[in-house]
Amino acid sequence: MSNYELQIDPEKKQWENFIATSPQNNLFCTIQFLDAWGKNYELLLVTKNQDIQLGAVVVKQDDGQRGVAAGRAGPAMRLMAGERRGT
Repeated sequence: MSNYELQIDPEKKQWENFIATSPQNNLFCTIQFLDAWGKNYELLLVTKNQDIQLGAVVVKQDDGQRGVAAGRAGPAMRLMAGERRGT
């Protein structure tokens, strides 16, 4: 049986390792960039049997509510796929 789990605001080291090893390796999803950007954000990880399947950066709205914030750059949400593994 496979178990999915949602982690909200995972450890920074875990997030950075995930970004560095993901196929996208997106600079704009690193904690260093996100902190310098100055927006209020939340990190999410979805794991299946402890393997990361998906990561997301969610920029909070000005009122602090979770959700996608619309700004000059449009919706501010980025999804990152985990490393593809055999089934």
